[in-house]
Amino acid sequence: MLAQRCAVAGNDMDRNEATITGSLPPPEQARTEDLRAALRWLIRRYVRAPSPALAGAVAAHLQALLLHPDLHAAPRERRALRQLWRDWRVAALS
Repeated sequence: MLAQRCAVAGNDMDRNEATITGSLPPPEQARTEDLRAALRWLIRRYVRAPSPALAGAVAAHLQALLLHPDLHAAPRERRALRQLWRDWRVAALS
């Protein structure tokens, strides 16, 4: 769902950057699998063409995943996700 929206929006990055970084549905409305798939796509896209907008989208998806009520992650994984979220927020400001 989210990954498909991002893939469609990302076909022309210059024209559609705002679409990718647009508002996400509330975390409880997205499946964790969709959030993870969108994260994989966004990070691959960022590796090819880094931009603050993409970094912000990654940070937003990480935050949505962390807030998701169905995320059953071990404390170690939660810490790693929180650190990634912080790192991507910094990248978004660059």
